[in-house]
Amino acid sequence: KIDGRKFFVDSKEPKISRILPRRNSITNGSEFYLKYSEENLKSVMIFLNGINGSNNVNFSSCSSGKNIECSQNVNIGMFDGSFFDFYFQIDDGRNTINSSSTRVYTDTTSPTLNVNAPLNQTYSTRVPFNFSISEEVEISYYDEFDFNPRWKKLCSHCSEYGEIKEKLKRFNIGHHAVTIMAVDKAGNSDSERIEFETA
Repeated sequence: KIDGRKFFVDSKEPKISRILPRRNSITNGSEFYLKYSEENLKSVMIFLNGINGSNNVNFSSCSSGKNIECSQNVNIGMFDGSFFDFYFQIDDGRNTINSSSTRVYTDTTSPTLNVNAPLNQTYSTRVPFNFSISEEVEISYYDEFDFNPRWKKLCSHCSEYGEIKEKLKRFNIGHHAVTIMAVDKAGNSDSERIEFETA
């Protein structure tokens, strides 16, 4: 307190304890995250720098406090198919700190899934599954008319299913509405819905 006036001095720097995505991981921009402690937050920024330019994004939903977790989707389409470096910056109006720089690979392009079988027709209870995919993915399916509807994984790290070697899945007799979904390492996906009968 000087001449009747009060001054607030923030001598404690912000602390960043965790950031995502991890180094050398593949991202589509949907998982930028940081965990930090700062009681008098002014701003959180993320700085993106790569061969295809640079971009700075304000993380507007972050708040003051201890062990705060903040995440936001970031448009990284400009870096698609290449590596870029990013770091977070926290400013409390007096102190500014940066996280370590992290290099990641960008994949914002969805895989292309082509379902060759099953088709909209009647099968026996053993139904052929035959898919082609544009890249390595995880494939799952969901039958709306199953007794216990849930996603069932068919394969991981696969670029085809049933094309090289016939794949048959057993279904109960009746009508089926099956969604096939392919998800790549960055979380991009493609899906197709097919209805068929078994008798």
